[in-house]
Amino acid sequence: MATDRNLRHLVSKRLIASGFRRTGRNHLKLLQSGVWSVVDTGPLENRSDIAPWVGLRLDEVEEAYTRLLGIPNEGHIATVGSNVGYIVSGEYKHWTGEADAEDVLAEIERAQRVLSSYADIERLSEAWKIRGTEAPGYQRHLALVHHMVGNRAETQRWLREAERVDCRVEDALCDEFRRFREKLVAESSSPR
Repeated sequence: MATDRNLRHLVSKRLIASGFRRTGRNHLKLLQSGVWSVVDTGPLENRSDIAPWVGLRLDEVEEAYTRLLGIPNEGHIATVGSNVGYIVSGEYKHWTGEADAEDVLAEIERAQRVLSSYADIERLSEAWKIRGTEAPGYQRHLALVHHMVGNRAETQRWLREAERVDCRVEDALCDEFRRFREKLVAESSSPR
């Protein structure tokens, strides 16, 4: 049955009404200084189904990460996150266009509460234990977070893991990883 209601648009409008600002498909809301809740509704085009992705963005981590990679800091990319269902119950969750936006928003709020317990640089690395958070490059993020909190053993462990994943073949990804590691190591050895 065709309908003129678009669930993604409804959820986006409600997020904005509750204090989020939208940048493309991402919606951001400041939780505390330098820490943001990020909700990705998917592209707001004609599709009405939704499988929201909920994450955390720590500005200090993303500023360091993009600096070490030599790429622009876009300001709306989450540091860590996953499908709303993985965060809340460990199972992927999505809704069709006929679903009630209130049900989707309630699940997003539950996921935000779970993630807010990791909204501190000291606890952030634990968020990657949530199913679905292992997006490409997560090993580099973990190495950086451990570096930022002064955990050298874990920094080295995650750099080795990132190298194992990124350097399976000698290519641009491997070169990018090596530049990242070189800058991180140089930063570690320079006086603060």
